[in-house]
Amino acid sequence: MTTTKQFTLALADATTMARFPEIVKLVMKEMPCAQLRAVGIDTYVSSGGLSSMEMPR
Repeated sequence: MTTTKQFTLALADATTMARFPEIVKLVMKEMPCAQLRAVGIDTYVSSGGLSSMEMPR
């Protein structure tokens, strides 16, 4: 059985975003039922960072 959890990555800049497809491939291979999404670092910080349980969509 594999995880069905959702993972959110806070990406800092375009360089980080350029590597996102590699991360997606790895996650799909290792955790095919997981959900992965990316948000900008500004969104992450404004939503409370680690103190928040839910990221805005």
